[in-house]
Amino acid sequence: MGGTDWDFDRSEDESQKVVGEIQLRMYGQFLEKYSLQLQEIKDALENNKRDFWDMSIDPASLQLASHEHTTILELINTDNKVLNKVLIVFSTLCAEVKFLVSEAKTKYFDMILFYGEGSEENIEDEVTQLSRFLPHLQELCCFVKRCEEVAAQMIHQLNALYSTSKESTQVMNARDVHFQRAVEQSFTAIKSDVGKNVLLAEELHLYLKISLNTLESKFTEQLDFESAELWVKLSSLYILNFNLFGTSDKRMNKQLLEFSKKGQTTNDSIGTEMDKPRIPSVTLYGNVLWYPEHFLVTHLPHMNKLIDKKAQQSAMLTRQNYLQQKSQSLQKNTQTFIFQCPGAVLFNNTHE
Repeated sequence: MGGTDWDFDRSEDESQKVVGEIQLRMYGQFLEKYSLQLQEIKDALENNKRDFWDMSIDPASLQLASHEHTTILELINTDNKVLNKVLIVFSTLCAEVKFLVSEAKTKYFDMILFYGEGSEENIEDEVTQLSRFLPHLQELCCFVKRCEEVAAQMIHQLNALYSTSKESTQVMNARDVHFQRAVEQSFTAIKSDVGKNVLLAEELHLYLKISLNTLESKFTEQLDFESAELWVKLSSLYILNFNLFGTSDKRMNKQLLEFSKKGQTTNDSIGTEMDKPRIPSVTLYGNVLWYPEHFLVTHLPHMNKLIDKKAQQSAMLTRQNYLQQKSQSLQKNTQTFIFQCPGAVLFNNTHE
């Protein structure tokens, strides 16, 4: 009898072990299926990421923008009351400048750039359009006055902060700030004679040198939109450096000219043009274009000696031919893209 009980206990243990292994195997299969489903959902979400809104795929589009609900007075809280006041003033001015820039881009840029576009040549229509535009001009005038007031207020606050006069009461001691020497001025007479800051000139020259070398490497690889924007900024900064300190570097002049020559070599095919760093101009905003060699010659008189007149005329003809060619092929390219888009959508849907 005892042997029978022992055999029964042993068979029960073996059956429990088998059942446990089966349950464990089923649980592992469930985890594998669940992980595969999660991966499929993740891949589908990543494939559906688009920079534009597609009504057929996403009927509801949400615009998510983060906003700071905490006020500046609550954010700035230090033990130094004077420092709190200074930070509050400049933080408020920076926030106002940011708001004005956003308002100009969203409200006034397109209104001014595209005024009169697409309208037929009719005197009555032009008068009507101008009469409707007058209220916007009044708003723009008020906007410009507001910008002037904010700029004047910022200059006054900076003057109060970095005043070097011994008689004036300083709000705070800013002598140890690393750019203090860049704002120091000596007033020896009624007319202000501002001396050249050697340290600032050297640092600005070094920054231009490094940035131009970086941009030169982008020209040999692929010139994207960020590099084109950097090209505009460095050219403007170089001209500002020349007007401030009167220094002109031959190597930098050569680099800027080489950029312009590379930018004016265009191709006929759209695909090869996007693959190579060849652009005739840079679009600043809307239909406003920036021509590099014209900008340099206009603001740097000594560039006329370095640029041949035939080369200037050739660059102008090349640009005109390029723009004319693109204008003529715009309708054809648009139709080509229209036929290619459904195929790309079907390809993406089949691989999801």
